[in-house]
Parts: sequence; structure tokens; C-alpha cells
Amino acid sequence: MKELEIVKGILDSYPYNIIFVNNDYIISFMNKKAQDHYYKKGKNLMGKSIFDCHNEKSIEKIKNTYEEIKKLEKMYLYL
Repeated sequence: MKELEIVKGILDSYPYNIIFVNNDYIISFMNKKAQDHYYKKGKNLMGKSIFDCHNEKSIEKIKNTYEEIKKLEKMYLYL
């Protein structure tokens, strides 16, 4: 558990919004900067689909990027 706290602390120290989603595109982590940014806008995004806050053009980019990451992951599994 301590390792997770360390990683969270590192991610919270970044001055950028960092958001993790699972394989179903559901938001599972937001660093402090992202939480502050979206909560100020009155949005609690934890547990919601990443697509709920993006337009169609962005959704397509997100899906394409995710598919490319999956291809890279498979490629590295065979190395």
C-alpha cells in the first residue's frame, strides 16, 4: 500500500491534469491538479465515462489512441 501512496504523491506533484481510465473508458484516477480543475467547474468525473466530457471528434481520437497503445502493449509482450 505504501508504494501506491508514493506513486499518488508523485502524480499529485505534477502541474498537469493526469487522468487514468480503465479498459471500459471509466475514469479511475485523477491527480490533485485534475481534481481541482474539474471540481471547480462543478464536475465530479470519478467513476464516469471519459466520453461524457468530450465531443465526437475527441472521442474518436481517444479511441484511436487507445487502440494504438494496445497494439504497442501486445508488441512488447512478444519481445
